[in-house]
Amino acid sequence: MVKNIIKYKNKKNSNNIFSKRTLIIISIIIVLGGVIGLILYFTVFKNKHSGGGGGGGGGGNIPIPPKPKGKIIGAWSSLIGCGGDYFNIISLASALPQDYNPSSYTKFFENYVTGDYNSNLSSGNTRYIISIGGSNATSTGWTLMFNSLSDPSNNYINLQNFISACKCRGIVGIDLDLEQEPNNYTSNNHKSLETDKYIKNNVSIIDTINNIMTQIKTFEPNFIIMLTILLGEPKSFAGLLNNPNYDYLTLMLYNGGMYQAGLTGAGCDWDQWAELILSKGETGCKTPLNENPPSAVTYPKDANLSAIIPSKVLLGLIIDTAPNNQKLNSKILSRTNELIEKYNGGGQMIWVIPGWVNTNSIAELNELGYNFDPSKCAQSGCSKSDTPCILNSNDICVATSCGSKQMNVTDADCAPCSLTQTYWPCDNSENVGLCEVKGPTKPTCL
Repeated sequence: MVKNIIKYKNKKNSNNIFSKRTLIIISIIIVLGGVIGLILYFTVFKNKHSGGGGGGGGGGNIPIPPKPKGKIIGAWSSLIGCGGDYFNIISLASALPQDYNPSSYTKFFENYVTGDYNSNLSSGNTRYIISIGGSNATSTGWTLMFNSLSDPSNNYINLQNFISACKCRGIVGIDLDLEQEPNNYTSNNHKSLETDKYIKNNVSIIDTINNIMTQIKTFEPNFIIMLTILLGEPKSFAGLLNNPNYDYLTLMLYNGGMYQAGLTGAGCDWDQWAELILSKGETGCKTPLNENPPSAVTYPKDANLSAIIPSKVLLGLIIDTAPNNQKLNSKILSRTNELIEKYNGGGQMIWVIPGWVNTNSIAELNELGYNFDPSKCAQSGCSKSDTPCILNSNDICVATSCGSKQMNVTDADCAPCSLTQTYWPCDNSENVGLCEVKGPTKPTCL
């Protein structure tokens, strides 16, 4: 009996020792787990959620562009079809007001844009609008176009015909790129669209644009109106902001690169400018025009920032710039997303696809998470047609729009491509996209 008790006691003591060891091991595991957790938190989670400022290069986790929840991802492009159906808005760049002709819009729409218009162009996810203006616009061109479109004769027949010409081509809106003011505006001559007058009717240009926007929405309520503005000339857009008929206000936060204080951004970096506009002048850039006294005192009033509707504001970002300039990268995109979310901004517009200077722009955008099909974004030559000519098919083969414009290819040149011809201009490794099978007869647009 005594032996049995001793054996039981020794067994019980043995179990106690084992339990203490187990507790020690468990404690060590918990401590190690906590340390590892802290390391992961500060090296991964914190990096992921740090917004970053306006400067710097890439690095960190790549953010996701602000696509859902009604946020716009748009871009300017000179190629119809570039980006597939990924972007919400493509502003085709560009049409010049001096090419405007109410009798024929062919040159206006096609002089600088490559690809084929068609009435179903905007039937998918992407809405195509036409960008009008920019740095190559002339004073006389603006005057000609605005006077014509604002003419009330025959119930604004010129404006109605212009809208019809757009819709016939699948264009569902306009983007007024107000980079240069009419009447010979220069950076050293601070004229204002508000005070410049038309010789014809002595009505200010601002009033004329406001009238055109109002009439457009009267005739076609769903027609998109975008205003693309230079922030350094507040009076060139201040008088437009009270008009409820514009849909988007795009901020050009770039000029050879993203705005940087002391360079193209005058007193502030691009993100401070963006926050100044999105906050309706409450915060952000303190010295917008780098003036003394600080222009923050007068700029919000001069620019009419109290009238800003943040949900209409799109932040302009540049990918098309030389490597030594500050172009779109993961930090800039993170900061963009942060500002859009904070102020319920409308989204972003990218200049430009494909890049005119940066030939690697498409790959760089996709590395940032945009992930669109680059096959229609050939930066030289022509993208392959959706209906290429096939040998021995006996189809009617014609020149593509790109082939005709860039290489002077004719329908007669392409006719043998559906028979046995394999050399120029028929599709092969060197001649892609010059010819295609003739489709249904397209409607004749004004």
